[in-house]
Amino acid sequence: MKSSQQPDVDSVVANARGARHETASDAGASDAHEQRCEGLARASGLVNASARPGPTSSLGLAPTPLRSRAFGFAVQALCGLLLLLTACSSGKQASPAPLAPTDQKLDATDSNTQVEALVSHILGSAGQAGLGLLPAPQRWRIAFASDLNERYGNTCYEAHTFDAMDAIRRGEPALVVFAGDMIAGQKRDLDYRAMWDAFISDILGFFQGLHVAQCAGNHDASGYPRYEQERAIYLDVWSHLPRPSQTLFDSLAPTASRYREDLALLDEEHYPLRYTMRVGPAMLIFLDATHRDALDTAQLDWLEAQLTTPIASELGYIIVVGHLPLYPLTQGRERDYLLGQDSTRERVERLFFEHDVDLYVSGHHHGYYDAYSPRMPTRLIGLGCLGGGPRALLESERLEDPGSARHRMVLWVELEASCRLGAGPVPPTSCGVRASFQALAGPSFEQADRIAPDTLPLFIGEPPLLLLRADLFADG
Repeated sequence: MKSSQQPDVDSVVANARGARHETASDAGASDAHEQRCEGLARASGLVNASARPGPTSSLGLAPTPLRSRAFGFAVQALCGLLLLLTACSSGKQASPAPLAPTDQKLDATDSNTQVEALVSHILGSAGQAGLGLLPAPQRWRIAFASDLNERYGNTCYEAHTFDAMDAIRRGEPALVVFAGDMIAGQKRDLDYRAMWDAFISDILGFFQGLHVAQCAGNHDASGYPRYEQERAIYLDVWSHLPRPSQTLFDSLAPTASRYREDLALLDEEHYPLRYTMRVGPAMLIFLDATHRDALDTAQLDWLEAQLTTPIASELGYIIVVGHLPLYPLTQGRERDYLLGQDSTRERVERLFFEHDVDLYVSGHHHGYYDAYSPRMPTRLIGLGCLGGGPRALLESERLEDPGSARHRMVLWVELEASCRLGAGPVPPTSCGVRASFQALAGPSFEQADRIAPDTLPLFIGEPPLLLLRADLFADG
């Protein structure tokens, strides 16, 4: 039975479906109020199943880098060669470059052409044993979005946020993932129930009949003790919403999800703060990562336990999702990342390397960057924000640069399995998996606004926090 304080999900969404555009009753009404009214009016049509458009065409996703231990060493070799190239371009006598990262800072004037030639050479020598796929592989598309929140306490979402939700819905994902900061909390004396009501009606209302997963952000459920009350509200809200293996709001209009048998919760003991699920051929691990010290011994032990389960070795792709990134990405948040402590960084890098973690997706930094660290063969994607406050990437751009528009985006990850999967938590056999990625920006959040990889900086940061742009290592 629902808590008396819990938002009535069905009635909230039903009200959103019947909402009308309202006119402010006084001249002092805020722009945010008008945006909310506009959003509710638009959502009222979009949660109506009869108004849902038909299937869309392929997103034309770009191929993923190869998944192998040899690739990890190739990335390390690139780091050394980049450092050697820097020394040569400055006319200095250089000793042979090491394969491991050093503390030398890279020169941002390095030629992209020269670097790409080095990457081609490294990948060629490391070998490219690709995955053989069946003629008609099974496909699952996962949509990621993050940081929808506006100013503290706001119950409104911007028009472009609704455009992004609409584009995600029309893309018919197997799963929608929110990587945190769905509301604008982390401050005392705010109406958290009202903010969650707005999120349920205005945002989740787009995804009736679809599967939605989430991880907590610092503005949703900060792990710091002084935010204990709002963290309790987060637990209450999500304990009453359908789990990711279930579809949303079926009581309004029952639907038959074609992905229902492909999704299963594997570990939900600590749901909704941290949990593990299967989506087709992939394992998704959601961390409770709302502040820089979140990866304590207990959570790292839990993470290691997830990665050492039999199903982790059976499934062909592993994705970890956390609100904070592993390494810093944007200006002004140089200290807000998870691997600031040497002991934590060494353990996580070892776990990700030994257990072949393929992808880590994060939010919080409000700037899109797709990269690899020379220290492990895991793709690292930091999502842009759909709410307020896009940020400039480290040492590479100014916020007013035109490229900053790309930081309002959604990410699509498409998985293709090389074998047929059965239903239930554990597939009957190991599968080779190929992943493709597409970052789509506003205003359309469609293929026309695809973010070209070469618009991102070649690298950001410096060792041991150096990140190199991911497309340099892509297969094709």
